Amino acid sequence: MSKQLYLDIFSRENILRRAIKFTKRKHAVGIDGKRVFKYTEAQLAHIVDTIFLSSTNYKFSPYRERLAIKDRDRPPRLVSIPTIRDQVFLSLLKDYLHEIVKPIDDRHPPNKIISDVYKAYQKLAPTGLVTRLDIQNYYPSVAHEYLYSKLSKVIPLSFVNEIIHRAITNPTVPLGYSRSQKSRYMNSERGIPQGLAISNVLAHIYLVDLDVKLRMGKLGYWRYVDDFVIFTEKDGSSVIDEAGIYLAELDLSLNMEKVTSKKAEDGFNFLGYRFQYHPVHASPIVRVADHGVRRFLVRCISDIRRFKKKFLSMKTREEREAIVIAFIDTLNEKITGAYSRNKRYGWLFYFSQTKDKSQLHLIDKVIAEEIDCVSRSLGIKLNGIKSAVKAYHLLSVNPRHEYFLDYDKIISPRDRYGFLVRRNRLKSNEPPPPEAQVHEIFESTRDFNLSQLESDVGIFS
Repeated sequence: MSKQLYLDIFSRENILRRAIKFTKRKHAVGIDGKRVFKYTEAQLAHIVDTIFLSSTNYKFSPYRERLAIKDRDRPPRLVSIPTIRDQVFLSLLKDYLHEIVKPIDDRHPPNKIISDVYKAYQKLAPTGLVTRLDIQNYYPSVAHEYLYSKLSKVIPLSFVNEIIHRAITNPTVPLGYSRSQKSRYMNSERGIPQGLAISNVLAHIYLVDLDVKLRMGKLGYWRYVDDFVIFTEKDGSSVIDEAGIYLAELDLSLNMEKVTSKKAEDGFNFLGYRFQYHPVHASPIVRVADHGVRRFLVRCISDIRRFKKKFLSMKTREEREAIVIAFIDTLNEKITGAYSRNKRYGWLFYFSQTKDKSQLHLIDKVIAEEIDCVSRSLGIKLNGIKSAVKAYHLLSVNPRHEYFLDYDKIISPRDRYGFLVRRNRLKSNEPPPPEAQVHEIFESTRDFNLSQLESDVGIFS
C-alpha cells in the first residue's frame, strides 16, 4: 500500500502538474541559475522524465546557499535553495511523507494553536505558571542517526529513507564554489537543511516522542517547530529540568536565553501574539505583540513612500493615473488580506484573534496620516483606502464580504483582464493578449501578491 501510494504520487501525470506549477511561479534560483520563466517545453519534459524515471533512486544537485539576516543582533540563518527540478521532487516527497505520518502528526496551524492557548489561558489561575522553551539552534543540531532510526519506524520503504538521507546530507554551497571543495559542504552527521519542502515534517518527526513525554501531567502543552508553551499550576523549574533531560536524549539542548517561567498574570508572547491580563479589567486577553504592529506599519509606510517616488518618475497623466489605481488596490489588499483557493492570506486574517481593537485603530490612523501627507505633497487625492477596523468587524459578521479581495471569484478572461489593468500589469490602451496569456499573467500576479501578504505576517522572528 505504501509503495503504491508513493508510485501514485510520483506518476508522470502528477509530476507534470507539479512541474508546470513550479515553472509558472516565481521561485528562488538554485545552483544551476535557471529562472522559472526560462524553461522551454522541452526542458519541462526533461524535468518530468528525470523525476519519473529516477523517483525511487533520486539524486540531488547541490543546494545554493542563501544567508537570511533577521536583524543586526543575530547571526545569519543558512537557507538551502534547491534547483527547480529538485524543488518539484521534494514537494512531491513532502506529499508522500504527510500521508505516511498522519497517524502520529498532531500538528495544527498557528491560528488553531493560538485559539487553544487563549482558551486555556482564560482558565489558568493568575498565579499559574507559563513556561516558555526554545531549542538551541534546532535545525542544524538534529542528529542524523536518531532521525534515521525514527524514520525507519514510520516509513516502510527503504529507498525513501535513502532518498531522505541524500536530501539532508546534500551539500549547500555558495555560488561559484569549486567542485573539488564539495566535501567541505557535506552535511554528514547533523542538521536538517532549512528551506526544503520536507524540512518541517522531518523536524516534527524528530520531536514526536518529546511531545508525548512533556505533555504528560501538564495543564496545557503546545509546540510550534522549536517554540514551546507549557501551563502548570506551579514549579516551572521542574518543567525546564524535565525538558532538558528529554532533549539531551535527542542530543539537543535548551536555548537558556529564551527559556522563561512566569506567572500567568505577567503575560507572555507566542507566535506573534501577546497574552496578558487587561490593565483595567484584570482579565486575560490576547492581542498582537507590539513588534508585530510596528513591523506591519513599517511595511505599509514603505509601500506608500515607494509609491510617491514612482509617481514622481512617471511622465504622462495616463501613467500616473494607472499607478494610483494600482497602488490603492494593492494597499487595500495589504490592509484587509485576501482569499485564494478558499484560504485566507494576510496580516489581519492571521491576527484576527486579537481582542485589542486599539491596535487596529492605530494602524488606520497612521496609514491615514501618511496617505494625507503624500496626497498633499503630490497634489492629488488618494481616496478609497480601506480600514483595518472595518475589516476586523466584518470578519466576525460576514467574513466573505466583498470588502475582502477574493481571487477565487476572478475567473473569466474578461474579469482577469480587468484585474490586471487595474493592477497596471496590462495597459488598457493596448490590444489584450491571448486568453491563455491573460490567465498566466493573472496567476503569476496573484501568487506574487499572496506571497507578499504571507511575508507581512512575519510571525517567525
